[in-house]
This record gives sequence, C-alpha cells and structure tokens, in this order.
Amino acid sequence: MHNTVRRGKGDPSIGVMRALLGEEKRRFSLTLVLAAVAAVLEGIGIGLLLPFLENLLNPNSSPLATGWSWFDRVVLAVDQEALGRLYRVSAVILCSIWLRVLVAYAGSVIGTTMVEAILDRLRRRLVDQVQSVAVSFFSTARTGDILNTITSEINRLKSLFEISRMFIVTGLMIVTYLVIIVVLSWQLALLTLAFCGLLFGVLSGLLRKLKRSGRVIAQNRANVSMMTNEIIGGIRTINEFGTQAYEGRRFGAVSEEARVQNVAAYVRSAIAGPLSQGIAATTLIVMVIVAVQLLIWPGYMSTAALFAFLVVLLRLLPLVQSVNTSRAVWFVYRGALDRVTDLLRRDDKPYLVDGNRPFSGIANSIRLDGVSFGYEPKQVVIDAVTLEIPRGKITAVVGASGAGKSTLVDLIARFYDPDQGIVSFDGVDCRELRIADMRRAISVVNQHTFLFNDSVRNNIAYGLEGVSEASIREAAEEANAMEFIRELTDEFDTMLGERGARLSGGQRQRIAIARALLRNPDILILDEATSALDSVSEHLVQESLERLMEGRTVIVIAHRLSTVESADQIIVLENGRVQEVGTYKELIEKKGQLWEYHALQYQLV
Repeated sequence: MHNTVRRGKGDPSIGVMRALLGEEKRRFSLTLVLAAVAAVLEGIGIGLLLPFLENLLNPNSSPLATGWSWFDRVVLAVDQEALGRLYRVSAVILCSIWLRVLVAYAGSVIGTTMVEAILDRLRRRLVDQVQSVAVSFFSTARTGDILNTITSEINRLKSLFEISRMFIVTGLMIVTYLVIIVVLSWQLALLTLAFCGLLFGVLSGLLRKLKRSGRVIAQNRANVSMMTNEIIGGIRTINEFGTQAYEGRRFGAVSEEARVQNVAAYVRSAIAGPLSQGIAATTLIVMVIVAVQLLIWPGYMSTAALFAFLVVLLRLLPLVQSVNTSRAVWFVYRGALDRVTDLLRRDDKPYLVDGNRPFSGIANSIRLDGVSFGYEPKQVVIDAVTLEIPRGKITAVVGASGAGKSTLVDLIARFYDPDQGIVSFDGVDCRELRIADMRRAISVVNQHTFLFNDSVRNNIAYGLEGVSEASIREAAEEANAMEFIRELTDEFDTMLGERGARLSGGQRQRIAIARALLRNPDILILDEATSALDSVSEHLVQESLERLMEGRTVIVIAHRLSTVESADQIIVLENGRVQEVGTYKELIEKKGQLWEYHALQYQLV
C-alpha cells in the first residue's frame, strides 16, 4: 500500500485493511493454508468419531473402510479383531488431533508475526505522514489526537487484526463442522442452521449501534490523550496560576464522558456472549428432543450417530458464540481503524510539492514578488509583499506584534507556499527547488529552541552523520557553550531531558547556535533569538550569533532595535505590508514607521 489513502467507492477503512494484508501475501496465504489444514485435520478426527463410537458400542459392527486396501489394512486394521480396530482408529484420531494442534500453533505464530509486521509498517507510515504534511496542518490539528492515533489506536488495531484472523480460522472450522453434521443428519443440521441464523439476526441491530459507539469511544480516547498531553506540557503554568483543581475538573469531565461511553459500549457488546450461550443451550436441548423422538425411536438414526452429532454440535456452538462475541468487539475496535485511516488520508491535508532542481545556496539574492499569504482563506497575513534580500548581507525585519514578520521568514524558508506571488532564489521559484536541499542550506534559530531528550553531543550534531568530536567541540566553543557543558555531569554525554529541561534559556540558545554552526548554512534566519533572555545570557548569545552570522546571508527578526542597528537593510512591516526599506540611519532620518518604534523604545516621545 502506498503512503496514501483516498476516498473512493466502498469503505476506505476496510480498503486500508485489505491493502495492509495484501502486503503480507506470503504470510497471509500461509496462514490461510495452515488454517485450512487444521480444519481438515479436525474434520478427520471428528469424522472418525462415528466409527469409533460404533465400534465401542457395538463390537460386531462392520469395520470402517475407505476402499484403499493398503490404508484400510495398515492404518485402520480392517482385518483385525474389534479391539485392534478400536486401537487403530483411536491412534488415528489422536494423531489428527496433535497434528491439528501443531498446525494451529504454527498458524498462530505466523499470524502474530504478520500482524506485528503490519503494525510496525503502519506506525512508520503514520510518522512519515506526520513529517510530510505542511506545517500549516498543525495549526488546526490536535497533537493529542495524533499522539493517541499513533500509539493507543495502533495497539487496538492489533486486536482488530487478531479478531479478523480468528474469523478466518474459526470460519473454516465452522464450515468443517457443518459438513460433518450434514453428513450425520441433514435434518438436525437444518435445525442447527435455523438457530444460528436466529442468533446472527438478533445481534445485527446491536452491532450497528456498536459501530457508531466505536467511533465515539475512539474520539473520547483522543480527548483524554489530548487533555493529558496539555496538562503535562503546561504543568509549570498550572502551578504558577494554582489551577490544579480547575484542570482536574476539566480532565474529570472528559474522563467521565469516556467512562460513560465505554460502559454503554460494554453493556451492548457483553450481551452477545450470554445471548449466544442461551441460544446454544436451547439449540442443544431442542436437538436432543427432536433427535430422540423423530430419528432415534423410528430407527432413522443410530445412538452412536446422535452421540457423534452432539459432540460435533458441542464443538460448533462455542465457535458460533465466539464469532458473535468477536463481532461485537470488532465493531468497538473499528473506531481505531477509522482514526488511523483518517490520519493516513492525503486528500484532506496540505502538502508541499517537492521540486526537482538542486540547491546549495544563493549567488545573488532572495526575492519576493507580489507575495500574499493567509492561514485562513479570508485572513491575509502577508499582503502583496515585494522585496529583495541580497546575498551575504544582514537584513532585519521589524514591526509590531502580528505584523507578519515570522510568517514572512517562514515563506522564505518554505515552511509554507504563498497563496499568490513568487519567492525566488537567484530567479528560481523556490517551489522548483528540492526541499531537502533548502533545509540543508537554511538554518533557523528562534526564541523557542527545541532540544531533544538526548545527549548534548547528539543535540549539537542533530541530523548530521559522521561528524567528528573535534567539529562538535569547535562549534560548542564558538557558540560560547563550552563553559556550561564542562560543568554538566557527563559533559557532552549528558542527557538534557525533555525539551532540554536541564538547561536554562540562554544555554538552550547556545546549543541551538552550535547546532547551526556545525551545519554551516548559507542562509541564517534569526527569529527573536534573544528576546526571552536576561542581559547576561543575551550578551553571550549575541556574541556567539555574531560569529555565526559572519559571511552568511542573514535575516533577523527582533523587537529590540539595538540588535539590528548595524543591519545592511531594514524592512518595516505593518499589517502584512512593507512600509519602508533602508538602512537604520536612512529610516531614522526619514522619520517614518521605524522612527516611531525607535522613539517609543528610547522614550523620545
């Protein structure tokens, strides 16, 4: 199955399931073959039950013979006494039982291996899907939903596949038993089918309700996961505001809804078992009465044949009960399959189309021509922007909060594509360039540095392979990070905790700068890189940033005008439009928008 899911005819979720099984043709086929062999062996063992009982109850009865003289003589011992024939038939029955047990075990192991392989590929595809969608997808998607789908719902799919495999194995066994009871007595077989049909019919309406409940339960699980993720992620804020009780009530409401729906679904699904047991017991009692009165007493059926029929029936009815119970459970877990299918869909998600032209950096400039962009159709954030960013120069972008500064640099880095206009590098539309090449040529350092729960070394060398220890240390030195790294317990081997929790804001920034230095980008974007730091940390970070900026094309976003006074050009944005462009001195002398910011910050008015 390709890494895509599209809406089409039929149920797309079932289509995904078939495609996944189709990728495991060899193991799936082997599972089917082993299930069929197990059913045949079961049929042989049960089929020999009647001559076994006949021989046991009536030693003078005719011996069982297949017509194959060698088989009848060597295996079934038709030329021996009744006791010898009894031993041989018993041995054949036991051999068929043990062979069936071994074949069923092999089928179970292969089936489990197949399911685990499917789930492994499915997890990888979901992660690939999350990484391939455009960044704009995450502005509306809920992280808790995605996390719940990739973890919890995938685990529930294991039960779904196991139930599906059980349907196949059990279905073949049921067919085998049905063939045997038809041979033993077609009249009683018809009566059995009538009761089974009644049971399936009664449960059909219940299962339709369970199908709807499965989707609701899956959504409730996602809500619980989302709330848990928010509480853990915002634990500092919760403690700062003392809102533990408030968050407890919010989580309690979501958890209560999940509890109510789970109980309701269980009440509906649990009835399948007792209902099946009741109908099975009724079937058995009615069968005995009908058989004795209408078949045994009139002489149409032997007592041994009835015993054999009842033995088969006692093995058949639990299987029917198991299928009905599993049908109910299948519909409860079906919601997990729907959620996985929805996350795999590509037709309802934004993607960046990769270009085919290589890119290693710019020779002249970056240009934006008539670029407009909005996160929502009627919400314009960047409005008809035209500007040029020369190679090897420092370009600062300033403006009030919400002016569109970060969105502008995100368009340059191609995290988004413009709704109108063109972003070009040396005259080439960025949509024609390979995204991977652009990512290697551009580094972004912003105020919210993300560090992984990994060592200092791996965080600095993130995404790079074969980097020498000397290069990592040199990058850390240039980023003013060596001083605090030496104080860490294991220096470069120190694990930084989730999101770099063991480091201060300034230390995290210096790790991010070391990471950028090691990548040696052609284009550097600094998005409020020092805005959240104290004066000491800011000085250290600013010093390391100056080293990082040398010889590169730099785009700086900053609220503090003192950090961009030396920029080669300054672009002033207001409500998504370019208000003025020039050097700091030129724009101050012009006394336009930048002058107003300057006067406000330096309290000149």
